[in-house]
Amino acid sequence: MSMCVWRFDALSSLNNLSMHKEPMPMPQRGEVLVKVHAVSLNYRDIAPVLGRYVWPYSLQ
Repeated sequence: MSMCVWRFDALSSLNNLSMHKEPMPMPQRGEVLVKVHAVSLNYRDIAPVLGRYVWPYSLQ
């Protein structure tokens, strides 16, 4: 079983955001796997990539 994930291939622009297929993770003891139906991308999620974030941050 696989899932679709969106990732920044490089943190330089929004053009580097692409979809990848990855294997579905298997939960370990004490963990749960949650199925997500919808997500949103907010300004604070992309501001560091655009170089517009006003507070200090680290891209680690």
